[in-house]
Amino acid sequence: MLPQARLFRFGEFCFDPMRRVLLRGSSVTPVAERLALILTQLLQAGGRVVSKETLAVTVWPNEAVSDGNLVQHVYLLRRLFGETAKNRSHILSVPRTGYRFAVPVEAVESSLNETFTTDAASLGAIVSSAQFEPFRTYCQGSYFLEQRTAPAIRRAAMFFESSLRASRDYVPSLIGLARAHQYLGTYWHLPPSVAFPPALEAVERALAIDPASAVAHAVRSGLLCFWKWDWAGARRESTLAISLNPGSTFVRTNAAWVHVCAGRLERALLEAQLALTLEPSSLSLQLLVARVLLHSGKKTEAIALMANILETSPA
Repeated sequence: MLPQARLFRFGEFCFDPMRRVLLRGSSVTPVAERLALILTQLLQAGGRVVSKETLAVTVWPNEAVSDGNLVQHVYLLRRLFGETAKNRSHILSVPRTGYRFAVPVEAVESSLNETFTTDAASLGAIVSSAQFEPFRTYCQGSYFLEQRTAPAIRRAAMFFESSLRASRDYVPSLIGLARAHQYLGTYWHLPPSVAFPPALEAVERALAIDPASAVAHAVRSGLLCFWKWDWAGARRESTLAISLNPGSTFVRTNAAWVHVCAGRLERALLEAQLALTLEPSSLSLQLLVARVLLHSGKKTEAIALMANILETSPA
């Protein structure tokens, strides 16, 4: 039996049981609740047979379910993998017994949810475990990253690098390092040709470890937009990031800038307003809305919002 995991990897697929999404490359497919429950049972079994009775009790705990109903759900699950009646390489039937998953499965743990919605017990486990040192320096780096000045961003990068020396595959710090290098290029503290390549290297490492990281996809979207000028690719990555975590202000902020660069100003304003709705106390998000208004030619509204920001915080 495989341990509880944030992600299951198998072949060219990844499955996120918390978000109930199936990932394949840059595509993401939502999985219906009952199908996700069946798939999770099969993946956790680590290749062992899962009986029909176990699946029925797990998926329909308070209902009497027919064998045909289970067969239909397994059929729908197989279709997600592109299987046909003659090609069943993922889910195999075991006559009169149940089903088993035939592809090798890797359970991938995650030390910290990128949206910081872990409960107190999870945070306690981080504090008391070997993950505390990379987490501590990651938090320090995050503080300086939000200041956006050149010295602060460089100091943030140093903390993220220190975190990665303690745990080289610590995904939050890989993403933080990618963001730090990206900001150095975006704000012209360094030439983009110098700042963006290490940003891309760090975010690709993060995505190789956690393909379902919405923030990592958003960072890659920004690099495709501001460095490669690949509008279509940037929008694909941004759309994927939103589908993975629609409640992330960073993801929404990134989407707003991608739409500004593509000339989709109404959509950009919507994304900026959604970000501000998620965090209405943020002056930086108020400024984002003002800047999108300015790009949209709505100068009076932009000036009024900027004046409100200065009145709130003259510094």
